[in-house]
This record gives sequence, structure tokens and C-alpha cells, in this order.
Amino acid sequence: MSEPTTIELVLPLRAEHAAHLRLLMASVASDAGFTVDEIDDLRLGVSEVYTLLLDAADGADARAEIELTVDGRSISVRLCMVGDSSVPEIDALATTILTSVLDDFTLVPGGVTMSKRAVESSPTN
Repeated sequence: MSEPTTIELVLPLRAEHAAHLRLLMASVASDAGFTVDEIDDLRLGVSEVYTLLLDAADGADARAEIELTVDGRSISVRLCMVGDSSVPEIDALATTILTSVLDDFTLVPGGVTMSKRAVESSPTN
């Protein structure tokens, strides 16, 4: 079994970077053996959180910090706004979306931590 791998990334918190983040999630999840449906779920969850942060951003210099950890067939993501220590507000629709597509999510200062595990596919070598 391989050691967990962590990727850290800081992006300007702008709408055009949401696609880059979704692409990163898809690539990493595919490498971890996730099915297409599991990849789509992870992408949707991360995109939802990114949009929440984008809506809360108070300036053009806002940045998002992403810490993505792959541990076997599990991916955990911490997605936060740099320099923001407030716990984000999340509405009922966003809560429903995140609950339905992720295994777990927690509101933390500046953002959200979330996790998704590959359960449908067979183990990768």
C-alpha cells in the first residue's frame, strides 16, 4: 500500500478557475480508481464549495487554498479562502448537494473539508 499523497494549491478566487479545480479533481480521482459517477460526485462537491467561497469573496485579490490528500481509494479535500477565519454559511440546497455527493463534509474556519471514497470500482494496482 502506498503512502498518502498531498497536493497543495493556491488559486485566485475567480470563476474562471473553477474549471481548473474540477479538472484537477477528476484527474486525481481517476488515478485513484474512482468510477465516472464517483468522479462526478467529487467534482460537484468541490465545485459547490468553490462557488460558496467565490460568493463570499470580498475582493479581486481573494485566493482559495486547496489541500488534496489521496490515501489509497479515499480523497480528502480542504478548500478554504486564504486569510478568512470565519466559518462559511451554507444554505439548505448546498447542504443537500454536499450530503448527497460526498461521504463527509465539515465547515471549518475559512471553508470546508470534505471526503469521498471510491466504493464502486475495483482496486487499482
